[in-house]
Amino acid sequence: MLKLPPVGTCLPLRDKIDHTFEFIVEQQPIGHKLFLLFCEKDLKLSRCMQFLHAVDELKIVVEGKRLAHAQTVFDDFLSLDSPQDQASKFLGAGKLECVSDELATKTQEKLKGIVPVDVFEECRQAVRDFLSGQPLIDFVESPFYWRFLQWKTLERMIITKDHFRQYRVLGKGGFGLVFACQSKFTGKMYALKKLEKKRVKKRKGEKLALNEKEVLEKVDSRFVFSSVRGVEIEKADEDFADKFATGIVPKPWQEEVSSLSEDCPVAMSRKIIGILPNYYVHVLDLNTNITTVEIGPQNLVLQDNHSLEAGALPFVTIPPGHYCRVEHPIDINKPIVDGKLYELRFGHREIRLHGDPFPLFPGERLPESGSATDYSRAIKHLPTIKADHGIHLSALVDMEETDTAPARKAGDEWQLRGPLTYLPKPEEQVVKMVSPIIITPGHAVRLRARQAFTDAKGIYRCTGEEWLVRDIGAYLPDVYEEVVEEVDAYTLTPNNALHIRANCNFTDQFGRGRRIGEEWLVKYDDTESYIPDVTEEVVNEVQLTVLSHHQYCVVVNPLGDDGRPRLGCRELRKGPKTFFLHPGEKFERGIQDAIILESDEALLVTAQEEFDDVTEDGSKVHRTPGDRWMIHGPTDYIPRTEIGNIQRRKATPLNENEGIYVRNVQSGQKRDKTRVVTYRCPSNCAVQVYNYIEKTARVVFGPDLVVLDPHENFNVLSLSAGKPKKENALKTICLMLGPDFISDHITVETSDHARLKIAVSMNNEFRVERGNPESEAMLFSVPDFIGFACREVGELPFFQTIDFAHLEAGLIPPPFIPNSRAVYAKDVLDIDQFSSVRGVEIEKADKDFADLLTSLRPE
Repeated sequence: MLKLPPVGTCLPLRDKIDHTFEFIVEQQPIGHKLFLLFCEKDLKLSRCMQFLHAVDELKIVVEGKRLAHAQTVFDDFLSLDSPQDQASKFLGAGKLECVSDELATKTQEKLKGIVPVDVFEECRQAVRDFLSGQPLIDFVESPFYWRFLQWKTLERMIITKDHFRQYRVLGKGGFGLVFACQSKFTGKMYALKKLEKKRVKKRKGEKLALNEKEVLEKVDSRFVFSSVRGVEIEKADEDFADKFATGIVPKPWQEEVSSLSEDCPVAMSRKIIGILPNYYVHVLDLNTNITTVEIGPQNLVLQDNHSLEAGALPFVTIPPGHYCRVEHPIDINKPIVDGKLYELRFGHREIRLHGDPFPLFPGERLPESGSATDYSRAIKHLPTIKADHGIHLSALVDMEETDTAPARKAGDEWQLRGPLTYLPKPEEQVVKMVSPIIITPGHAVRLRARQAFTDAKGIYRCTGEEWLVRDIGAYLPDVYEEVVEEVDAYTLTPNNALHIRANCNFTDQFGRGRRIGEEWLVKYDDTESYIPDVTEEVVNEVQLTVLSHHQYCVVVNPLGDDGRPRLGCRELRKGPKTFFLHPGEKFERGIQDAIILESDEALLVTAQEEFDDVTEDGSKVHRTPGDRWMIHGPTDYIPRTEIGNIQRRKATPLNENEGIYVRNVQSGQKRDKTRVVTYRCPSNCAVQVYNYIEKTARVVFGPDLVVLDPHENFNVLSLSAGKPKKENALKTICLMLGPDFISDHITVETSDHARLKIAVSMNNEFRVERGNPESEAMLFSVPDFIGFACREVGELPFFQTIDFAHLEAGLIPPPFIPNSRAVYAKDVLDIDQFSSVRGVEIEKADKDFADLLTSLRPE
């Protein structure tokens, strides 16, 4: 399974490789792949890489198709006729910007005739120069380059047999079998050759094997012979194994084949150790149990009582501007004397800066080194603090006072301000690097004290206290200061203000003393921008109130001269005017328009409080609560705060025959308009109106409009109607004076007990003397004159004295001159005895009698 090394271990390789486009992209396959992935995020860079690939493909295209392929490449990337607008560039079309128009034109001329392989060489070089510039710099600063370093570090790792999985035999060579193997990290397959003892011991076998190794090292193949540590040798021949692995071969071989590897700093054998300059080994004396440090250059011969504990190891080299920590150090201040014993200071740490390379004594350790031979992780840059930056330090142990630093206790924290280069001390610990907070105009920083201390301005701060820093520039917080938040200023204009509330007793930014709970406004007249203090709370933002010429408002609890609201008071503010509502103030009914009265309008107002008023004519009037008066138009009126219960009234237009009813609110007599009751009396009619207060009646003759007074009612007549007459069948107000007629069907009983049904018709007419109240009152003296007249006719004694039997027999003369066509019958059944019926008036409702009577008429 592929496992790349950490990025931190790969950073030293950055200073050892060549950062050119040729090395990273063209010579390194993995670099080419990663750079291609990097260019995919930018369409312009991606098209440049596509152009390079297309040019490379031209080299393998057959000659017959080379012209067509070259023309396609030119049309896609270099054609001057391609659209050059923004949309085309966004979609990936058009000419490459890094290739000039002159160069493109020159290349186009070469496409005529036989096309050479290097026809795009100049364009390719222009694109390559473009990619070697800023795109390559961006690639080196991107995570793709970190991955490239990881791959190159993996390639440089020492290859052993544990790096591969061994599979079947592929073949047989001159000095052993060749096996198939697979890398455990990348999964790629390789061929591994194992040397056999019998074949190596043949004549000149060792020389030929080493010669083959040297040849295979210089061949670009996948065989694992790129380093001496990649060859596995039979352990039976230990001498040859040592020689093959270390490169120490007999002198005649060295003259024929150069087998020494430049990367191998140590030449080892069973008894002799070659120590190169700036390398050392630890040798343990088994008799005395003392470990010595042997420093190169020398060839160290191990005795029988000596044992190699470590090495050969490189010296620890600290470049300028770097340092390292050494655990359990010796006293390096004492001069190093050969053969002298040194004691380790167990539990101590020592900071060593740039100087001569030094070895690590037995027991000394670099705590952060990756391995015994690689000290790159343990050597670190000296912290450099920029201007306005700082470094946060903490004491690990008690520190005594020096000329440059005061005495400190374990756990104390302090801060060093830049610019400076910090020299670490074993008694100190770097907590963090502190960056400044840039305070721009209109901003501030809110801080909180972590513990009691005195700040940079000499102000004592208690634990938990908060304050603001408004100084413009870079501010470096102290170690005991905690940044709560960055506060933005409120921008004030003439049209807005801030409603502020005090959280405690303090003096504000303008030098005014404030008490807890007090509220006030900060306006544009005070400051253009305002940053609330930690003891202030912004309640809300108040907008400017604007009253136009015909507007007004009533403010409840207005602000007094002492700056405090007058609770319970009301203040009238008329336009044009602009103002802010101060804390505690509020509108009673909001902003209202002035009351505009026309010439036919007026206001009825009532005084709620006592005040002196000025009337329309300019005279002064003293008003008391409850007074009511009228304000007539045309005018515009803004009511005072002492006035309430305003009623708007409009003039009522009246015609010549119209009127209104009103009521006097003091006496109770109606005068105010409620409703008008009228009636149009027809011609030749009379209407009686009754006043129930005065108990009088008056008669109005038509045609005329009857208008009732407030206490008058119409006299409604209930008359009889129908045939025969029915009482109260007709309701009417007017009485028709006639002439008119009345018809009715009456039934009378004669002296011989005969019942007669008689149709009666009569004329009626009222004769009255107009202007005479007595004569006019007689018109309505009989409530139902129709029913009364019909009853009076039916009760005449004339009908009761008729002897119908004798009259029918002709024994007595009739009391009246009968109609020659009249038929006298006692009952309906008697009609059948007559041969002719004439002159009989029959009621239309009696259908049966009418049909029977009609059937008896002669034709």
